[in-house]
Amino acid sequence: MTVRAGLKRAGVVAASVALGVVALTAPASADTTAGEQKLIECLDIGLTSRSGNTIHGYGSIKSICSGTATISIQWSRWFGWENVRSETVSGSGHDHHIYWNCSGSGTHDFRTIIAGTIAGNYQSKISNVIANQSC
Repeated sequence: MTVRAGLKRAGVVAASVALGVVALTAPASADTTAGEQKLIECLDIGLTSRSGNTIHGYGSIKSICSGTATISIQWSRWFGWENVRSETVSGSGHDHHIYWNCSGSGTHDFRTIIAGTIAGNYQSKISNVIANQSC
């Protein structure tokens, strides 16, 4: 075998070993991702809706999780989303409903957001947007 052929073979072996290490570590990485997704799933958010001049939203902390969160109804402004009403959610396993009277506020888009530190990690979920609500 020539020196050149030996170096080429060594390169192929080194590449194979490197690929083997990547293949061995890939499942561990996938497990970490699944764990992170599980943490995000500690919060639930419902649909934002309107009845008359009342904007309604709801959310919860799942019963398998613990912590506190803040649920807010937001409206869209020229500079972004702004909270118009916020409440603390504590305890888990039940929906927390939030309401805001939009009477006289003009025309806006509305949504509900729940966010907080659950199991030591910041998490949030955002609802649907109800658009062009003229109150």
